[in-house]
Amino acid sequence: MPRLRLSNYLRTERLRSGLSQREFGELMGLSGSRVALAESDQRAQSIRVVLMAEIIFGRPHRELFPELVESMEDAILLRAAAIEIRLSTRTDPVSKRKRAHLNALINRLQFHLPS
Repeated sequence: MPRLRLSNYLRTERLRSGLSQREFGELMGLSGSRVALAESDQRAQSIRVVLMAEIIFGRPHRELFPELVESMEDAILLRAAAIEIRLSTRTDPVSKRKRAHLNALINRLQFHLPS
């Protein structure tokens, strides 16, 4: 199965800021070649790259990696619904707390889904 290509806006933001790949990599403690891989989606983004890009560009991860965030939200939404269904007949306090958390999560994720 081919890897899903997820567009990101690292290159756009880097160019907007006037930084070279080498300079951007230096800010993040990475090589310019690692930045090139991140910009071309040839490598999955680590949490480190995502968080540092947020800090450097002052833009939330949702704007820098929109398709990645959307795909993760879709997957979590499906899993949360499955767990909620599995817990639906349980009435113990722990299950109720889990269901409340899952329902809040599902509602929050449904709010972010594209129309």
